[in-house]
Amino acid sequence: MVLKMASPWKDPKTGIFYLRIRVPSDLVTTVKGQNISLPVGDETVQARAGETVKASLRTRDPREAKTRFAKALTALNNFWGAVRRGPQKLSQKDAVALAGEIYSAFVKAFEENPGSYERWANVLEANEEARAGNFGYGALMIGHQAKVKRSMEDRFGPIADSIVRHKGLVIDGESRERVLIEVSKGLDQASHQIKKFADGDYSPDPRANRFPSFHKPSEKQTNPLTMTSMFEAWEKEAIQLNRASATPNRYRSVFTNFRAFLGDDDATRVTAEDVIRFKDARLAEGKSGKTIKDADLAALKSVFGWAVENKRLPSNPAADVTIRVTKRRVERESGFTDDEAETILKAALTYSKPRQESEGLASGKRWVPWICAFTGARVSEVTALRKDSFRSVKGVHVVRIMGTKNGVYRDVPLHPQLEEIGLLKFIESASPSPLFFSEKDQKGRGAQSQSEKLAKWVRSIGITDERVQPNHGWRHRFTTKARAVGMDHEKREYILGHTLPGLGSVYGDMAGLYHEVIKLPRYEV
Repeated sequence: MVLKMASPWKDPKTGIFYLRIRVPSDLVTTVKGQNISLPVGDETVQARAGETVKASLRTRDPREAKTRFAKALTALNNFWGAVRRGPQKLSQKDAVALAGEIYSAFVKAFEENPGSYERWANVLEANEEARAGNFGYGALMIGHQAKVKRSMEDRFGPIADSIVRHKGLVIDGESRERVLIEVSKGLDQASHQIKKFADGDYSPDPRANRFPSFHKPSEKQTNPLTMTSMFEAWEKEAIQLNRASATPNRYRSVFTNFRAFLGDDDATRVTAEDVIRFKDARLAEGKSGKTIKDADLAALKSVFGWAVENKRLPSNPAADVTIRVTKRRVERESGFTDDEAETILKAALTYSKPRQESEGLASGKRWVPWICAFTGARVSEVTALRKDSFRSVKGVHVVRIMGTKNGVYRDVPLHPQLEEIGLLKFIESASPSPLFFSEKDQKGRGAQSQSEKLAKWVRSIGITDERVQPNHGWRHRFTTKARAVGMDHEKREYILGHTLPGLGSVYGDMAGLYHEVIKLPRYEV
């Protein structure tokens, strides 16, 4: 199974976005042919399950599509979970509550324009015929019980099934029979009320309050811990403890993929076998062992481990799952070559913003490669910079970089060539906000999102060798160049944001750091 990050699919012909999700392999036989109710905007749509589930999100707006997709995917995952748990038993109160929702839906739908009095009198008559066994094909059958069963099924079955699907329930036969009976009563009550509307009587229904609120059987017990709520609690603590912001963003992506893969959000049901299947799927997708170990498994081990430590789960299903990473063949240097670096920097220096591109991304393409070339910073550290990240310390222009790995800042002097190509003028004219993304648009992922877009841009301008990373290549190149020019080891490690024994997070000798930075050669582009 090839695993892809769950996201809306855009029809290339119509531009309309769709939810298109593969049915989990263990459920294909069980759910094939079933209609699944999914929320789309203010409506509920039916999607038939095959090898995949596909439903129109009924919008061409990418942002709205993402919102609708998330809600529909949650409902779909809840349905997968209900199927896996097996048929549930509903109480009499549950059945009456479901009938109450049918009652409310009918009364609301016909309140403004109820139609004729006779129409609803005929509806009530048909309902009574069904209960007597004289409706539809049931009237032709032999035996009173068989006649009633078929008549009730033909008359009320589709409506009962629709509310059950809408709630994401899978119920047993006894419960369905109970719902069928209560739905018939609820439709009678609704028809009487609508018949009053048709006769000009809009007085309240004195029995409308007989219907209780519906709560899923699982909600009546202790709510199971979902992976969504578990991750949100872990993330909240991580933020309060000032952990590096990039970590929650990376881990969130892993959990989005993991939930989509399992088709279930229940953290209490996750097993080591599930984690192993996920690992195997990622391998089949072509992900490297290092990515799976350092990103996917690291995220699962960390967050599930946190849940165990905080008494939310009895055990960590990812604790003992690992993957052996073989050493890669080293066929070239990890950093950019001189030609590659010059290609990128030349493209950055002459970059012109297309009409549809944001100012932040265009500025990122113009300045981020140059800053990375002379600071060795991670691209996501640079895309997070703000106007107030730049200042002067005792006559030395510096940039304050916040480490994404350790959450500790470092002040790095600017190389003279950065000043010569106009970086300080750009900073001076910038607004007091992030330099390379809009906080309003990015919803907390700005720096990481722009970093990913810059990587794609670097590939698009001719840096196509897969053996060099389009962003991290700058960091490797800086290290290589710093060694070649004899940069002081301690100062180099500080500039890169590495921690050495006895080396504090604050380095006060800016003049000394500047002396090391200017050892780096200029780029002749």
